[in-house]
Amino acid sequence: MDKQANAPAVAVVIPYYQREPGILRRAVQSILGQDYHASLHLIIVDDASPHPAKTELAEVAMPAHIHLRILTQANAGPGAARNRGMDEARSLGADIVAFLDSDDSWTPDHLGRGVAAMHAGFDIYVANWRLFGRDEDAHRARAMIDARAAAPGALADTLVLTCPFLEQQLRGPIMKLSSLVFRPARFADPRFRSDLRHASEDNILAFELALFDPKVLVSTRIEVITGHGVNIYESAAWGTLARHQVFLDQLRAMRLAARLVRQRPDARQAVAAQRRRLRRSAVEHLLYMFGKKGARHWRPMISLCRADPRVPMAAPAAMLAIMGKWLRRAGQRLA
Repeated sequence: MDKQANAPAVAVVIPYYQREPGILRRAVQSILGQDYHASLHLIIVDDASPHPAKTELAEVAMPAHIHLRILTQANAGPGAARNRGMDEARSLGADIVAFLDSDDSWTPDHLGRGVAAMHAGFDIYVANWRLFGRDEDAHRARAMIDARAAAPGALADTLVLTCPFLEQQLRGPIMKLSSLVFRPARFADPRFRSDLRHASEDNILAFELALFDPKVLVSTRIEVITGHGVNIYESAAWGTLARHQVFLDQLRAMRLAARLVRQRPDARQAVAAQRRRLRRSAVEHLLYMFGKKGARHWRPMISLCRADPRVPMAAPAAMLAIMGKWLRRAGQRLA
């Protein structure tokens, strides 16, 4: 009998790197608490985590329908960990994949709703989430969603995206990796950019998925609760080299995005506008670093120019923006 005949069709992939105990356990407990009880693979890729996944989950009892696999690798970043997880899912015969960051958790209905959307013929299911530390849902804060209500009898509290997914992502991103359920094979088995270790690997994946003009179902329910474990992007404070690294990855990612959409006139202008704003922000940050620590060397500027050769063109606008902020603060002090 074919071993794949009864293989679970669904896999959940968690890239894992945390320093504190309890974070991964909380994420896994949210998977165990799902109201989806069909067989599934839970694939955790331990990216040389200081607190090992096997130690973290040693006393967690897995129900019979969840097939746990913990893979270990030398530290290569979250993108590489997700790629390995997707490779493992494909080798196990799973054609539906959901991602969960190790410091996030799901509400009990998320996975079941995502799988139901796939069986209803959608290519992508994305759910709403609450922004960390804010009593505000992400879709309301980030985007005006161009969508219509799902047909009667469909999943409750869902919208069918009516504009191209690429257009929606450029207007206001509605996809967080922990909110995504999709069929990778529909998109020619996409890959994360493992060189983008500090930011934007999720945005580039969204661009690549969007180029296939997928049929997207959007849940207005908050189904993802964001946590605060080791998060390279969120922990990179303004004025630090860590934030500079984030800007480098964002610049590289948007340069790649420009190449991805060069055959899409509707998207080229929006990407170009985003790149201009990003260049200015990167230069503002660099000037702030110089003012804070002194211009001891030009390596940060050189690295920005390598990431995007047009960065110097943003310097005048960045300097004017900083001067404007300084004048406003000075005026407030004198008032």
